Amino acid sequence: MSSIDQAPVNRIEMPSKANRSRRITLWIAAVLLAAVLLALGIIPRMQRSARAAETAEAASSSLANVLVIKAKLTSGSSNLELPGNIQALNLASIYARTNGYVQERLVDIGTPVKAGQLLAVIASPEVDQELAQGRAAVEQARAALEQANANLAQARAQVNQAKANVGQAEANEEIAATTNERWTRVVDKGVLP
Repeated sequence: MSSIDQAPVNRIEMPSKANRSRRITLWIAAVLLAAVLLALGIIPRMQRSARAAETAEAASSSLANVLVIKAKLTSGSSNLELPGNIQALNLASIYARTNGYVQERLVDIGTPVKAGQLLAVIASPEVDQELAQGRAAVEQARAALEQANANLAQARAQVNQAKANVGQAEANEEIAATTNERWTRVVDKGVLP
């Protein structure tokens, strides 16, 4: 034999019928799986679309009926009554009354004001007189307190003077006792008759 005849021959084998049927089965299963997944994605969308169309149709058919009247001019004057209430935008607290009169008004009615702004000056001569009397009574009490303090200081000085007088009297008593004792000794000794 020749060398060419002796070379190994690569054979291409044809797939067997079992492999071929297995491949076809896999392809069919893949196509069926794709069809099922496609159906699972499309069917809910179609249902939602149908529900949206039904809702739109129901909304368009259930519009409210409205009566329309042409506007026309009325004769003379007409009153229009509207519901509402009247309430101030800002409220102000008014405190206790006092005797007096408005001496000067600084703000007109209806003028916007700020918190703490002076609105009017009220003259109250009776209250001013009572205040002056109260201040005079306070000054009198202060003067009386100063007088009482001066009297207390004077009494303390007198007590100190009395203590000094007692001390002086005790010293005089000691001197007199010492002098008496000396004279008594001199008389006892017979020096003086």
